[in-house]
Amino acid sequence: MVGYFTNLAVPRLGEFVKAGTLAKYEKMNTASILGTVVTERILDVLSLLIIFGLGLLLASGQILGYLNQHAQLPQISLPLLTGITFSALILLGILFFILIRYKNHSLIIHLKNKIRFFIRGILSIRHVKNMPLLIFHSVSIWFMYYLMTYFPFFSFEATSSLGPVAALLVFIFGGLGMVLPAPGGMGTFHAMVIAGLSIYGISGPDAFSFAMIIFLLVNIGVNLVMGVLAFILLPLINKNYQPSRTLKP
Repeated sequence: MVGYFTNLAVPRLGEFVKAGTLAKYEKMNTASILGTVVTERILDVLSLLIIFGLGLLLASGQILGYLNQHAQLPQISLPLLTGITFSALILLGILFFILIRYKNHSLIIHLKNKIRFFIRGILSIRHVKNMPLLIFHSVSIWFMYYLMTYFPFFSFEATSSLGPVAALLVFIFGGLGMVLPAPGGMGTFHAMVIAGLSIYGISGPDAFSFAMIIFLLVNIGVNLVMGVLAFILLPLINKNYQPSRTLKP
């Protein structure tokens, strides 16, 4: 909840705050925990792709029709692509030279250790004690996200007649809006939910009201309130806490 709360101010900063907070109380290396955050986000991306595939399977006509009408692929010229590739190769070459030339410098050694801990954190998924439980929680949290879109359908006259497949499409659009780098999905979430509802002929004030109320319910009613409580309660609950294990430096 501390991470969600921080994301309301600065997009993605919550991931670092969450890792730093956990590292503080568990006496672990922050880079290792950031590695697990990356693994968590990889699982999220895979989940979103699976959900998108499910939505495409159940409502391919609506999705493809919307994409054909609204989607526009960016035009990338060959010289621009060549320049970007060439610049990236130069930067990689400079980085490689610095790492080789100053490999014994304390800063380089410190950076290598951080990278090593980071990679260890990413690979920690191999050592999960209960993989079925990890899968269960990964599925359940995304199912709860979906219900956060589906249940409010019954609270609005304009959306009350829409079914679970429509809710799935709106959920997918809203999920894509949350992925974009905006504070708590502000603006991008609204635009994508409104776009999803427009597929079913719901637009204007009805679509905006639906998107706004869901956004406020989650971000103000949950993330803000619970985030503030988490900041207050964490040091109190963990005042005498001692971790059962520590990560070797």
